[in-house]
Amino acid sequence: LVVKERELRYTLENIGMKPKLVVTDSQVVMKVVSDIPDDVELTTFSILESRYRGDLSYFVESVKKIEELQDGDKVVIMEGCTHRPLTEDIGRVKIPRWLVNHTGAKIEFKVIAGKEFPDVEELEGAKLIIHCGACVLNRSAMMRRVRMSKRLGIPMTNYGVTISYLHGVLDRAIRVFKKEVEV
Repeated sequence: LVVKERELRYTLENIGMKPKLVVTDSQVVMKVVSDIPDDVELTTFSILESRYRGDLSYFVESVKKIEELQDGDKVVIMEGCTHRPLTEDIGRVKIPRWLVNHTGAKIEFKVIAGKEFPDVEELEGAKLIIHCGACVLNRSAMMRRVRMSKRLGIPMTNYGVTISYLHGVLDRAIRVFKKEVEV
């Protein structure tokens, strides 16, 4: 069953049964979490993608580094494609804004886009890499990026994990994977 976030509550009240799992867009996770009962599992498309293509445990571990960010720290926003950015682009506008609001720090953001992993020099001094959902990358390409970030000692997480963390719902968004991931 597919519904818009504004239709979710009504649908759940009238469907006659509870779903076992609700999968939502990361950008509306706060609305969705408030509309579903606590005993219904919840996750986001981006978290599913990170589990399928990347290393969800590593992304969850890495997102905690947000708490250590300070004025002047560099955060790399990494995208697997070269899409044309929108006015309220999730990676270039919303996540940076939420990060600054959460940390209170004056963070330097660097956006790197493309299917190839960037030159090491471009990542120099980065405290955290926040990767997109990697929809245009296969698992092998995404895992190369994860291994490279580990080798460089730069924690990497992804958009969905970051958004859920910054909105205080990460525990709920990964609970369905509790056997694989610890918060």
